[in-house]
Amino acid sequence: NRYNKEYEQYYIYALEQFLINTYGYSEHDAKVKVMQDFDEVKEDFEMKEMKWTNKLNSLIQLILL
Repeated sequence: NRYNKEYEQYYIYALEQFLINTYGYSEHDAKVKVMQDFDEVKEDFEMKEMKWTNKLNSLIQLILL
């Protein structure tokens, strides 16, 4: 449906931006990489996001102590 298509487009854009901001990809190269290796990029994104979330949670716990 339309909602799923919009979500998918947003997620693809987020993955492209992840490659650009994390690894210095050009916009074109990021688009190609996501199209060719979607699952690989998604896994990399989720792993880095999880590490960032864990660090943030640790900082919050330190602040609350």
